[in-house]
Amino acid sequence: MLASGAVGAQPAEDGHLELPRGEQAADSLEWLVHLDSGAVLLALVAVHNLGPGDGRSSVIGYMLEPGGDRWRFSRSEKPGHWTLSPDGSRMDLHQIIVQRSGAPRRLQVRKHDLRLELEVPAQSTPVPLEPAGSTDCSATLLENGAPATASFRAPGEKQARSLHGRATLVHRHLRTAESRCTRRRLELFLQEPKLSLYLSHSSGADGRERNTWLLLDGETTAEPEATPKVQVQWREDSKGAPQPMTLHAQQAGWSLEARSRDRPVPLDLFSGMSRFRRALLHLRAQPSISLARFSVRLRLPEGTESHRERTRTAWVLVTYPKPWK
Repeated sequence: MLASGAVGAQPAEDGHLELPRGEQAADSLEWLVHLDSGAVLLALVAVHNLGPGDGRSSVIGYMLEPGGDRWRFSRSEKPGHWTLSPDGSRMDLHQIIVQRSGAPRRLQVRKHDLRLELEVPAQSTPVPLEPAGSTDCSATLLENGAPATASFRAPGEKQARSLHGRATLVHRHLRTAESRCTRRRLELFLQEPKLSLYLSHSSGADGRERNTWLLLDGETTAEPEATPKVQVQWREDSKGAPQPMTLHAQQAGWSLEARSRDRPVPLDLFSGMSRFRRALLHLRAQPSISLARFSVRLRLPEGTESHRERTRTAWVLVTYPKPWK
């Protein structure tokens, strides 16, 4: 079953990278991969106009292991120090290479002693998502729970590990600073071999809430009549930013209840960057992002392939385009 709600009118695309135009504009790709080992990989790829000079490129990623190990990789290049293929499908930052379109999509990292090779087939029909408060901030769901294969070697390991899992990819195109469109965004990723759910709950700069969901279950297709109703219970973390504790979503024929299993992991997008350089890049109001594991009870209509209710594991990503306070 393929179901989606609150999609916008932007044309579908295949993930080609575009050089952004406008102050603080950006074009980015968000990868969330849930691996069978229990690890989760998050990678953010962007071309942006933050700071002096247009057309900077950045890649920031985390591999979170079940035992608590956390591996970070990043690379940022100024204009003229990275390359983009003429068709916009391949970005080369020397130690990190991103193949954003075609079959398969690839992410290659060779930084210090860390090695990562990730492949995700381009097999889904892109689904445009509703802008969060402004058409200046659009998004497209490129893949929802697509099969992923990876080879990963952490620093200190002698041999790479072969990994398999499921990946969700979201392409965002920002014509202005995202903080002008979105105050807060919560994304839930449930990725299983026969069931994938992407749910987004965002609060726009205008104060209005918007909910989007796309459910892939087997090969049966159905379209909903309305967007889901979403309720979130928040609790402030040590920095005063609200973090989700529970989430309830409901739509005709299905419902979801999710509860946080772990303390959210804050992900520092600018670790190691000096205060002076942050000021140069206008990052005094830098975005904050966190990732947490949730237990999910999903109820689907009888007759669907995955209608049996049971506890599942999902990952929740919370993004604040600028600090909460």
